[in-house]
Amino acid sequence: MSDASKKITDKIIDVFMFREEYDDAEGEPKITVGSIVLGALVRSFALVILSFLALESLSIRQYWWFVLFIIWFFAAYPAWNQYKRYYEKIEEFRENTLCGSCEHFEPTSRLCKLYDEHVGENKIPCEGLDWEPKSDDDY
Repeated sequence: MSDASKKITDKIIDVFMFREEYDDAEGEPKITVGSIVLGALVRSFALVILSFLALESLSIRQYWWFVLFIIWFFAAYPAWNQYKRYYEKIEEFRENTLCGSCEHFEPTSRLCKLYDEHVGENKIPCEGLDWEPKSDDDY
């Protein structure tokens, strides 16, 4: 398996499994709000298909509402927990880094809007030259 296909496969598995690793070796974020939503959608789709196939094969179609509980416990609730943990990490990031307190910081994707690059604890796209303090209204 080539490095590119391995990287894509790892990314898909990370999204589907809601892994706890927030950064890769280069400082790029593995988890963003978009990856959490994508993971919830992928899980929900797989659960709906598998649940309805199971209901059909067991001939218990009258329990279709059971699928809603399955989706909640195995897709929506884990995504909600991951979303809460993500924002806890973002709050730590805002307090501990220069980029986190900048006007150009986008917390949902951990991105510098000015340079369109992901930021990390050791990765500052502008090297601090274009840093602008965030106004009090943005917190």
